[in-house]
Amino acid sequence: MKIRKLLRILHRDFGYFIVAMTIVYAVSGIYLNHRHDFNPDYKIIITDFKHDLQPQESYPDDEIQKLWKRFSPMWCIKNITLTTMAI
Repeated sequence: MKIRKLLRILHRDFGYFIVAMTIVYAVSGIYLNHRHDFNPDYKIIITDFKHDLQPQESYPDDEIQKLWKRFSPMWCIKNITLTTMAI
């Protein structure tokens, strides 16, 4: 086999290898940057509900906690800390 033919074959094979490694590197980079999009445990569930509260400026903490416990699913946050914000 001539050296020129051998070099051409090696160049082709190394080129295939480099292209494959570039694709793997790109896919792994996309996965690492968007890991939260590919996580099967990450779910967003939107629940609509109606409440019987009348419009008023503020609500007592116990009333809000009662509604939270009534409408929040079991897998959601179990402990809630309410803080009063000045508007």
